[in-house]
Amino acid sequence: MASPRAAKRNGILLALLLGLLLGGFGLYLLTLKNVECGSRIMQPGDTCDVRNKAQTLTLDYDQQRASQTRIGALALGVGVLFLGYAGWTFRAYRAEPAERAAGPAA
Repeated sequence: MASPRAAKRNGILLALLLGLLLGGFGLYLLTLKNVECGSRIMQPGDTCDVRNKAQTLTLDYDQQRASQTRIGALALGVGVLFLGYAGWTFRAYRAEPAERAAGPAA
């Protein structure tokens, strides 16, 4: 079983990885010049059919651009929160005294 310190370190690394991935995905969506529907690039006047379990929603070009921007901003925000959590936790992790290799003091 991993020590509590190793578990904290792994949590920090996971939060850092998730923050970088979500932040990068959010930046990618926010900097796209094209509006995409799946893998298809949309032009003004096109529509995009978005399907979920219960219904199909048809979005026009402007609605799809707004959706793409909203998802990008949300992903970037959550990514920044994960990075902040990782930094905060790392600071506390560094402030803890390291466990002694010799074991507990007598």
